[in-house]
Amino acid sequence: MTSCGSDEINISNDINAVVDGYVYNGETGNPIEGVKVVVSDKASNSNAEGYFKISGLSSGSWCAKIQKEGYATVMDCGFGSIPTDFYGDEFQTATIFELIPADNQLELTFRYQDWNTDETELIWYDVPANIEVNIEYSDGSYIDVFETQMTNSSGRIVVDNVAYTNLDVNIDFVLGTDSYNLNTTLTGAFLKSKDGVVRIEVAKSDFATQEGVDI
Repeated sequence: MTSCGSDEINISNDINAVVDGYVYNGETGNPIEGVKVVVSDKASNSNAEGYFKISGLSSGSWCAKIQKEGYATVMDCGFGSIPTDFYGDEFQTATIFELIPADNQLELTFRYQDWNTDETELIWYDVPANIEVNIEYSDGSYIDVFETQMTNSSGRIVVDNVAYTNLDVNIDFVLGTDSYNLNTTLTGAFLKSKDGVVRIEVAKSDFATQEGVDI
């Protein structure tokens, strides 16, 4: 199909749309070089200014996977649709992504309270060894998965390569006839303030408050 002149009009949706933008360190605000950005079957690495560009996409909505060793991997589907243009002009999104360093160590110690008949009072005890603890990022955009952790003899777990953003922590176990559980969120600000070393109190299920973090 042609216009009144000789210029052809593209109505087949074969558009040279572009996803481009910058990747920054979410903690320092500095650009990050060498970040791999993947959209559909195409990829680009950011330069020293954090800039990347992926061309040759059709119009529509896309998700971008943003990853670099030492950072939490992000799947971002919120940077908008690539617009259409019947003339095949190049469109760009000029989006901005942030990555959070995942080079921290997280140490959690779990304890529970039970009645001690000899002392005739409630005593705090370390959670037994080999109790499963599940940890995951609260924000579903962070797609890294942590392996299930097992407490040691001191009720402790240590997790490496953690990004200090919000983390969901879940633990459930049974001692005798009592069930204990905890499902709480540790915020990034809290983890930074505690230098990643946190003591957590686990309550009996029948009166659990779901709070559990002993500051």
